[in-house]
Amino acid sequence: MNTTFDFVGHLRRLYLLVNVTLVDTDVVIASELDYLRNVSLIIDQQPPRVLQNYMVWRFMMSRAWIIPRRFRTIKQQFDQVFLGTTVEQARAMKCASYVNYNMGFAVSKLYIDKYFDKDARIESMAMIDNIRNQFIDIINQSTWMDSISKSRAVNKARAINAKVGYPDYLDDNNNTKLEKDYAEYNFNSSFARNVLLMLKLNVKKNLQALRQLLDREEWIGYTPTIVNAFYNPSFNDISFPAGILQTPFFYKDAPKYLNYGAIGTIIGHEITHGFDNYGGLYDKNGNRILWWSNETLSAFNQRKTCIIDQYSNYTVTQIDLQVNGEQTQGENIADNGGLKAAFFAYQKWTQIHRNLDKKLPGLTKYSAEQMFFLNYGQIWCSKMTDQYVRNLVLRDVHSPSQFRILGSTSNFPEFDRVFGCQPGQGNSRVNKCIVW
Repeated sequence: MNTTFDFVGHLRRLYLLVNVTLVDTDVVIASELDYLRNVSLIIDQQPPRVLQNYMVWRFMMSRAWIIPRRFRTIKQQFDQVFLGTTVEQARAMKCASYVNYNMGFAVSKLYIDKYFDKDARIESMAMIDNIRNQFIDIINQSTWMDSISKSRAVNKARAINAKVGYPDYLDDNNNTKLEKDYAEYNFNSSFARNVLLMLKLNVKKNLQALRQLLDREEWIGYTPTIVNAFYNPSFNDISFPAGILQTPFFYKDAPKYLNYGAIGTIIGHEITHGFDNYGGLYDKNGNRILWWSNETLSAFNQRKTCIIDQYSNYTVTQIDLQVNGEQTQGENIADNGGLKAAFFAYQKWTQIHRNLDKKLPGLTKYSAEQMFFLNYGQIWCSKMTDQYVRNLVLRDVHSPSQFRILGSTSNFPEFDRVFGCQPGQGNSRVNKCIVW
């Protein structure tokens, strides 16, 4: 790569900090070359004083919350302009979140033992299998993939490993692994110094991982107590921490149309990520190699262009700014595919378990299928400040919540059928964008 910045030397010095020596045969994957070139240009064009000030600024802004109030007040004034927030989060909440993020598996063991319903894990695994099978049907029914690419896609879908709730060792009374993982966590100084120590420990752990054996069952980068879900293309796995296996996303005693319309669409979303514009670059074993034929890849690109154009035409009226369809394409593809896989999985479930789903009091006028879509919309209800929305549109790879709903339902013929819509009427698109 033609840059003046010595990236290789920088990496060598970085790893030497934890006594790891890089050798010439080590492979470095640089997926965003334009970014690295542009960073190098910025470094070349700015005086050292500006670069130093920027680095200090970024460090202090990220650490302002750990230092005394007079400094936090300055950060709060910045956040009010940048994010529109007028109140600082309670100190107790910040500290609890910090402990949860950095010692999440110890916290998770306490949470699982006291609050988590183990039946949620079992039922979620059954839903994953059902939704995976429906996504495989979607692949098989696709008209734009050649037979070889289709076969490889099916094999990849079947190979997706699901991590649900928490790693198995947290269910054990033996705490040996937890004690080993946290052996260096010796905190005996001020809060600020302890946080800096934590940063060093995290960097050490991440850098030393280069020479350690890969454990595909390890939970890396997230803990069971967070409310989120993930697809990791390098592992070809999907993860649903215990934190998301609760209301409003999941409730084991709720009618299945609610669960499939909520956590089910999240499950489908993460599965679809393995076949979007980024996840599709990795094969079933997590290797970054091209496994689609050129013809199938060309057809995929045409279909994703439809998605890009569709979302680029959405305007966030709150701030009069258009959605960036290019930036959000992967998440939009996953939303569209995930909705379909979950809906078809629910239909399949009802064929086997007829008349088991009961209507909810006050909502009896809605069919089960309508309730599926209503709950899908409900889980993305949100209210945000103008500043926060602006940052979301400019920087986030997800579309604003309302367009996650409007975009995916407008492309789904089953949504039209369930609500008696005609294409072109209301939210229903005439020319539907369909990747999966």
